[in-house]
Amino acid sequence: MIGSGEVPVSFIDTRDIGRAMEWLGHYELKPSEDGIYLVKGFDTTCWSNH
Repeated sequence: MIGSGEVPVSFIDTRDIGRAMEWLGHYELKPSEDGIYLVKGFDTTCWSNH
C-alpha cells in the first residue's frame, strides 16, 4: 500500500512487460493483425477498517 491507501492504483510488474516483449519479438503477425496490444494491470479495491 502506498500512502494512506485512499487512492486506488494498479501496477504492472516490469518483468511481465519484459517477458511479453520477448514473446512479441518471436511472434509472427498474421496479415489481419495490426500488432497493437493492450496491457491491463490488476483491479484495485478500496477498503477500510470499518
